[in-house]
Amino acid sequence: MQITICPPAEQTVFFDEHAFQNPHRRTSAQAGLDFADYRNRCHTVHLAQRNRAHGGRNPAPWASCDATLRELLLVHLERRFYLPAPASGEDADARLARIEAAANAEAANGKKWLRKSLCEYVERKRRHPGDAAIQLQRMDTVVVMSQRGHAELLAALTYLYHRMGYTSSDCAEVLSLKTAHVRQLLARLARTYSRFFVAGAPQMGTHFRRDATGTFYRVRRRLRLPRSEAQKARRAREREERRAAAA
Repeated sequence: MQITICPPAEQTVFFDEHAFQNPHRRTSAQAGLDFADYRNRCHTVHLAQRNRAHGGRNPAPWASCDATLRELLLVHLERRFYLPAPASGEDADARLARIEAAANAEAANGKKWLRKSLCEYVERKRRHPGDAAIQLQRMDTVVVMSQRGHAELLAALTYLYHRMGYTSSDCAEVLSLKTAHVRQLLARLARTYSRFFVAGAPQMGTHFRRDATGTFYRVRRRLRLPRSEAQKARRAREREERRAAAA
């Protein structure tokens, strides 16, 4: 056997000499990455210390529990359409029906606005070159999401991203959305969870909403989520103050 050593070919691809100096981007048990993450385009994401063990994604405990996810979607959509808090004992089907009615009403108004704006598009584009197309696209997205169903779309997005491990680009391709819109929807769900469901979160007005009867509605009480030690101490002080005032 004769071995022929060929001269090196002309180099046409160049890399930064410091591109692979960061050890956190290498595949290792310490970084929490393997070659499958490189295949899923995770090599372009700089992983922080807090979410390195989760493959570059923030942990989402609400996505793996059906009951918490159902309540989160309802609370998020009620806030999205500015609906009052549900009455005591109202089931999920009734709440979802109110959400769909509000979404259909918004879509009907959006269709009227689109018909009027399309007729005036040439004039609006002349006066506001960049704003006219953006406003039309925004309202068209609102109408299309109402027709497809907000709750169904958010549930499918959560299942694909958090349970199936799809990337935002893959979710956008499957659900016919834009990548930025996918990330925005997921971020809004996570924000709603942190403001309503997490034990020990700041007691702001968003945690306590009045329903149609005027009584307070608490998301944590409906899901029977555990309270923090600070909340228990505060409630104990409130009970003692009420007893002292009554005496």
